[in-house]
Amino acid sequence: MGRTHSPKGQIVLKKKEKLEAVKAAMPGAYSLEDFAAKFQEMYPEDWGKIASRYEEHERNAQGKGHPMAQPWQYLLNMVKNFLKAKDTNA
Repeated sequence: MGRTHSPKGQIVLKKKEKLEAVKAAMPGAYSLEDFAAKFQEMYPEDWGKIASRYEEHERNAQGKGHPMAQPWQYLLNMVKNFLKAKDTNA
């Protein structure tokens, strides 16, 4: 019997708009961790979706690897990519 697959698709809907809102709520200087923590605070339902999707990947992988990073690292990667894109567009 084959492995079941986790659902595909975007985990955080309207990601860019939400990350823009978090950036606007941040003080002048901040770290990636501060930004990610603020995202968790402002959008707990999206943080829950990230954690749920990771748990689903873990369940379905049954001891094998899967491509999704752990929830906190996933969020940090999302923030880092957003900020990098903002820097290149500025």
